[in-house]
Amino acid sequence: GYGFTSNGRSSSFNPNIQNAPRRGRVRECYVARPGYYLCSVDYAAQELVTFAQAMRDLVGDGGPLMDAINNDMDVHTLFACEQLLKISYDEGLRLKKAGDEQFKTARQNSKQVNFGFPGGMGIKRFIEGQRKEGFFFTEPEAIVLKKAWEAQWKPQRYFAYVNKIVEDYGWVKQLRSGRVRGEAGFTDTANTFFSGLAADMSKDALVRVTKECYCEPTSPLYGSRVVAFIHDEILAEVPIDRAHEAAMRIGELMVEAGRT
Repeated sequence: GYGFTSNGRSSSFNPNIQNAPRRGRVRECYVARPGYYLCSVDYAAQELVTFAQAMRDLVGDGGPLMDAINNDMDVHTLFACEQLLKISYDEGLRLKKAGDEQFKTARQNSKQVNFGFPGGMGIKRFIEGQRKEGFFFTEPEAIVLKKAWEAQWKPQRYFAYVNKIVEDYGWVKQLRSGRVRGEAGFTDTANTFFSGLAADMSKDALVRVTKECYCEPTSPLYGSRVVAFIHDEILAEVPIDRAHEAAMRIGELMVEAGRT
């Protein structure tokens, strides 16, 4: 079944569809019916986009992160280039395309940092969380990475705003949807603004896709079925004869949900 966490993200249980193991050939158990393909569509770097949007909505400036996203730049590559490797972005793209191992490691570290610190996470918790995912940072390394992350994306005004919300209210009202989360501390509030926004966007997209699967005979999605909803990803079973059109339509609906 599906449920919800305190920041609005979905959860799954018995079994946990949203966290199927990569190993053990569990994911291979998803098999489409005859005449159908499985189609997966997800948001690119969704919570970095909503983090930038939250900064713009709350403090009036999405900063360098929003600029990079709007310029269609790979933010993980940009961070790796400017903060870790001290090379140009174009050189980083060249190394990425060439499969350079040093660059690959730097970019992976950038991903862990970019997704780890927007919620106001401290150094100790960051190290512990990364260890569970198989990444082992020492405390000095984590401190350097956090300072580099702050220098790159300049989130200080956002965190100051979050701190004031915690001191003045102790609860957080979600952007756009207006959902309220009570008893919210600093990291809860910092996380909820952008993670909750991403969750609302994804569920809006799920409703739009499901509606066309069942209720819109003229849609290329009609007759398709959503198999799993995985946070920022919709896994659907689509008819083979219009698989491309169906996949493109899911993407269009997800984009529309993000723009509202």
